[in-house]
Amino acid sequence: MGKSFKEMWSDIKGKIKEVSPEELRQRMTNGKETLLLDVREKDEVRREYICGAELLPRGFLEMRVEELIPDREKFIVVYCAVGVRSGFAAKTLTDMGYKDVASLRGGIEKWKRSGFEVLRDLDFTREQLDRYSRQIILPEVGEQGQAKIRRGKVLIVGGGHLSSAATMYLAAGGVGKLGILDSHPVTHGDLRGQVLHTVPSLGKNRAESAVKMVERINPDVAAKAYPIRLGVENTMETLEDYDVILECSGNSRTRYLVNDACVLMGKPLFIAEMAGDWGRVMSVYPGEGPCYRCVFPKTELEENRTERDWNFEALGGLMALIQAAEIFKFFLGKGDLSKDKLLLWNGFRMRFHREPVERDRECPLCGEHPTITHLM
Repeated sequence: MGKSFKEMWSDIKGKIKEVSPEELRQRMTNGKETLLLDVREKDEVRREYICGAELLPRGFLEMRVEELIPDREKFIVVYCAVGVRSGFAAKTLTDMGYKDVASLRGGIEKWKRSGFEVLRDLDFTREQLDRYSRQIILPEVGEQGQAKIRRGKVLIVGGGHLSSAATMYLAAGGVGKLGILDSHPVTHGDLRGQVLHTVPSLGKNRAESAVKMVERINPDVAAKAYPIRLGVENTMETLEDYDVILECSGNSRTRYLVNDACVLMGKPLFIAEMAGDWGRVMSVYPGEGPCYRCVFPKTELEENRTERDWNFEALGGLMALIQAAEIFKFFLGKGDLSKDKLLLWNGFRMRFHREPVERDRECPLCGEHPTITHLM
């Protein structure tokens, strides 16, 4: 005679590890590595979920978990509504060879009763699900990943050739808020490579023209124009409302100014540069790796100018697209981010080169004894 559900559940309860909401919250607060796995159905997750959780419905667990979690040594906490499905899931994962698995006691319902936060922003419309379906279907994205992208706020410094392609793809991909900063007007020469702008944009401010294009590409995105020039007096205030900054100004002095502000404010910075037929990209994660000054000291500013009178425009588009991809990965928390690396590309020779870069202990901005403590 087979076992009843109560007998099966009693048997499983004795073989799995459980953590309380308080214990899980403490681990998360202390920064201990924890992979949170939500095994509910998608319609449940759309209503509410715990921040940072990966979605894998119970019915697909055995088929997809090895792809989602290849490392069997990770500490995994599984949760559902009240702790039953997650208990069965925890037992399955243990049987599959995962070494450290626990079920959240009482599920998300007890988590809420304990006063801990849940997110409720997966309310995609049918049109939005259709729009982002080819991203959502990726295991690295899913609906929760798309929601992270939608919550993202990116300020793009520069509305010209370097930023054009990146702006269009960030908008099309569903980034929630895009700020575009540029003080220059659109000219005939800009139309050669600045695909954000068209003939009707001639004479208009680049930032304002770019915002109009973003609104046409994706009305879901909140776009804001900054038709200003950055200076010491307004940079930090302008950057304040954004999660990450994409520096595409093509101006070395602006680049140092934005780098300094991002390091002082602790904001990730993605830099794209080009000169003639070559380009380079660098990502700055304050406190985790080198800043732009570490790699290109201020004293070398005039000797390392990247601006030239001629440019291979498609090169600039590629450099910015690489950084747009890095920004998507940053929001998703997935993939290998280009930390501690400088990526160089020679366009005509079609050669990529990744060069390791290190934090300079003597850097006046982020070194051991900084002398730059405010914008200069």
